[in-house]
Amino acid sequence: MAAPETRGTLKVESRIDVMLALLGAAPRPIHGITRLVKLLYLGQQEARADTWLPPSEHYYGYRPYKYGPFSADIYEDVELLVDSGLLQSRPGGKPLAEELAEWREAFADDTLPEPGPESYESEVPSIFRLTDAGRACAESLLESLPRRDRDALAKLRDRYDSFSLRDLLVYVYTRYEGMAEKSEIKKDLGLE
Repeated sequence: MAAPETRGTLKVESRIDVMLALLGAAPRPIHGITRLVKLLYLGQQEARADTWLPPSEHYYGYRPYKYGPFSADIYEDVELLVDSGLLQSRPGGKPLAEELAEWREAFADDTLPEPGPESYESEVPSIFRLTDAGRACAESLLESLPRRDRDALAKLRDRYDSFSLRDLLVYVYTRYEGMAEKSEIKKDLGLE
């Protein structure tokens, strides 16, 4: 992980640096760990973020899980960034169950099954925002990337930040079907 006091000289050397760059690619915070996990997955799939790392470093090892692509390493890296003062995490946003209920009320037909509370994250999701030091690191990391890679991250954030969590999950599940094979919410998303 890059140190904040070396602004202007940083380069992407670890998956944590990729996370910082992703967070810094747009001025908006990221709402919820599920969204962060999916954005990092899409960063690998659509922005080729895993290719920015030195050969000795590994990107997040995703596997299919309850809500699609998952890597427990992301949780550890978030904690490390929070502990190092580069990232703030505070409660906020809507739990996945609440977003799905709103979508169902507004758009879904009566044939969709009702979600069970045990199927969703019960904790209140976090809002992830870079601190000033984290923003400085992210800007330096982004500057070190070739323009095409910076543009790919900015495009990724511009596109998917506007998606509701439900729409983001539907996109990931339909575009990367293998990562949805163990999902517990495909029916609730209208995909079965």
